[in-house]
Amino acid sequence: MTFLAHPLLAERAVRLWAPRAPAAPAAATPGPIMHIAPLELPHELQRRVAAAAAGEGQSPHAFMLEAIEMQTRFAESRRDFVASVHAAEQRAMRYARGQGDEAMSGPPKTI
Repeated sequence: MTFLAHPLLAERAVRLWAPRAPAAPAAATPGPIMHIAPLELPHELQRRVAAAAAGEGQSPHAFMLEAIEMQTRFAESRRDFVASVHAAEQRAMRYARGQGDEAMSGPPKTI
């Protein structure tokens, strides 16, 4: 199950990333365009994509590009978050072993 497969998570994703400027047309995209094999979607999903795209005033192609962009942004954000959690965990473990930074040693500072 992907992130957007769950309705509540999809709704949350919309809130996190909305409002946004509409995606630029493919012709205005800087750099080369990567050509990949065509997507083979089940007929039911094709129907749903077409209906959702029409409801947004987009072509199915533009709708799918936006969905791929959103999912890619989510994956990159999650990767960065996991890396920061891992780094924080490593700092906490070093501190617990008495190998923390000088700024972390001693009594807590009050503000």
